[in-house]
Amino acid sequence: MEAGRQRDTTAVSRREAIAKAEGLVERLGRGMATDLARSSGADLVAHYLDPERTPPRTDEWSERHRGEQKRYCDLYVNPTIGHITCAALTPADFQRILDQASSPSVAKHLRSTITALVHAGLENGLILARQDVLRGVRPKHADQPGGGARRVRRSIDVDELDDLGDDLDTDDHAITQAEIPPHDIVHALAAATASRRGEWWRELEILLTAYSGMRWGEHAALRANRVHADHRRLTIDRQLIETIDGKLKLSLPKNRRRRTTVYPAYTPAGVDLASLVQRRLDELEPGQPLFPSPTGRWARRSNYSRNTWNPAARTVAWP
Repeated sequence: MEAGRQRDTTAVSRREAIAKAEGLVERLGRGMATDLARSSGADLVAHYLDPERTPPRTDEWSERHRGEQKRYCDLYVNPTIGHITCAALTPADFQRILDQASSPSVAKHLRSTITALVHAGLENGLILARQDVLRGVRPKHADQPGGGARRVRRSIDVDELDDLGDDLDTDDHAITQAEIPPHDIVHALAAATASRRGEWWRELEILLTAYSGMRWGEHAALRANRVHADHRRLTIDRQLIETIDGKLKLSLPKNRRRRTTVYPAYTPAGVDLASLVQRRLDELEPGQPLFPSPTGRWARRSNYSRNTWNPAARTVAWP
């Protein structure tokens, strides 16, 4: 009985009938529609990506995170399980998804995606707890003795930095003091970017970012009216993101946390950073980007890497 009326189901064998009955009883006991038993993997993905769904631990996803999740689902999840009914999903199906990962980093992010996908399905009733679809599912890169993902430690060419982006996994490798670039090479890089572009403020761009703790998207979105020179403070309330379709958009900072950060009057190498900031502010209107593209618009990370960062980094042998 469901919602006051009798429903029935059929199966081709006793075993399948019992399995269906168990699923129906579980859904009825949780107050979920029994029609969900006919849903497919594609329906599960659609529910997971539904903008109206409230994800755990936050009110809504950022646009960048949503784009990344859609990309993983389009590339890996839907082609593998989209045609399979949710009731028939097994750990082997999710292992096949994870086996497509081309690197430990992709595997880590894909594992997070399918874990969140399954949790969304469990909450909605598309997947039942008894299915235990993630039991034993792990990346193919995690087969070394002792378990855990393989820790890859190698040098990274500057051409790779833009592609890696947020995929750099700081949990895999603790940064030691010896690996932090020394102040002299930070200043050399800053001078090299200014020399290459013929714009004096490129030096300020590197130094201010290095000694205030801004992320790329935060520094790219920084406007003149968010710099408070009297107190050497920066209001970080926006970041610039590039969507999956290549558009630049302003969004809240990472984890949706606005903050205020500071910069020193002088850098450790003795550069008068406060004076450079004031000089730059004197050149701009309040709402203008502090560090724009050559056309005066928001800077695009890939263009900056190709035209400014990579050549300058090679010049100074950036570690």
